[in-house]
Amino acid sequence: MPQILNGRVGFKLIRDYAPGRECFPLDAVNYKNTLWGCLARTTDVPGPASPNWMNMLSLLGALAPGGGLAFDKDGLMFVSPEVFSESLLDALTGRLQVKSWLLKRLEAVTDFYVNGATGNDDIAVNDGLTPETAWRTIQGGIDNIANTYFMALTARLNVAAGTYDEDVVVPAYQRSKGTLVIVGASPSTTIVTGSFLFNAAGNYSLSNVMVRFAGRVSPGLPSMWMGVSVGIGVNLQSSNIVLDGTTRADIPGRYGFSTGGGLNQIREGCSCINNFSSCLNSNSSGHIMLLGDMAFNGNVSGGTARASQLGLISFNPDALGRNPIMSGNITGPRASLRLLSILDTGGSGGMSAFPGSSAGSKDASSQEF
Repeated sequence: MPQILNGRVGFKLIRDYAPGRECFPLDAVNYKNTLWGCLARTTDVPGPASPNWMNMLSLLGALAPGGGLAFDKDGLMFVSPEVFSESLLDALTGRLQVKSWLLKRLEAVTDFYVNGATGNDDIAVNDGLTPETAWRTIQGGIDNIANTYFMALTARLNVAAGTYDEDVVVPAYQRSKGTLVIVGASPSTTIVTGSFLFNAAGNYSLSNVMVRFAGRVSPGLPSMWMGVSVGIGVNLQSSNIVLDGTTRADIPGRYGFSTGGGLNQIREGCSCINNFSSCLNSNSSGHIMLLGDMAFNGNVSGGTARASQLGLISFNPDALGRNPIMSGNITGPRASLRLLSILDTGGSGGMSAFPGSSAGSKDASSQEF
């Protein structure tokens, strides 16, 4: 019998039912309702005349909404180890003929590797655990980790020097307290011509890369490019990241660090160069927290720092109480604040703490400190 071991067990859905076949015959529209019918028609499940019917009813209760099952976009049903016990899993797999598997559990900080020149994203060929068995793309490496491991601790994806022409959309991963870390060789040698989109809730770290505008919008954004974007429930720590808007003007909406409901803690060594709408863009209750000095050079049309729709941009002082310093040469406004947004520089001057050739603007509902 399969064991949970605080991991994830998946049941593959099939569309056509026949007694004795693997369950479940569910489709994307009515799987919650047909789940009960499938279980009732399976020959291994006793009917109401069986003396074990009440026990089976209790088992089925664990499968009801909120009872430990979740469905993903690929039609897989997953058991949550926090609420679906090992004994229930054994009982279910004993009565239903299903295929199951476990995610491997990361019990220690584990290094994985990406090399665009020598790697292979096929996990059956390369396991990503050594430089010699590296994966080829950042997206492929992240997907392999997310689909293979349950993270109780840190998974660190080491990206070799090279230019990676890809938009990295970071998927959800199974975790208890695990962190997904992406680290390049250096911002001058590990270059991503595209975007990093952290849309799935979780803890992440990104460092030692240059993210460069490649003349295309970011995935899912019809008219915008976001170099590093953070969504709801995301906690990202950023360090030694260079955001390069380039000298092109293909897409007017170009943002460096952008948050929409999540938190991006920007630490040492980060900078924006060349052309942007805004280098720092916080909206929809997002929070950009600046913990280290940052440099800005180039042109902005909407403000070096921009916050709107309850967005927050704040300075966090270091251990000596010194606020981070924003430096450089920018042509364009220092900041733009709209719709109940806040710029809190800890007394460092509000909008004047940012470089720019003009003061910037704010509406009556917004505040600067």
